[in-house]
Amino acid sequence: MQSDELELAQAYSYMILKTLLEALKTKVKGKNADVVKYIENLVPSLFNVFAVSASWSGDRVIVASDPRLFRVAGDIITLVVQSLPLSSVSRVES
Repeated sequence: MQSDELELAQAYSYMILKTLLEALKTKVKGKNADVVKYIENLVPSLFNVFAVSASWSGDRVIVASDPRLFRVAGDIITLVVQSLPLSSVSRVES
């Protein structure tokens, strides 16, 4: 992937994640209870994408290596985790 293509792909990916973050923030602000459902699929998928990209060896640059994407994905994960009811957190710790 050429430099300009990579930059465009990173910007596009950032905007998708940022839009998702803003949608989740709106749901949380509206006290929408379905935000917690994202702990099962969205959070592990995001974590996996960025864990794999962080461990990528070689000189090949990939889209998920953009620090902006790490930040916004971290914000999404944090928001979902903070939305979990305390009873869910207690079950995870047991």
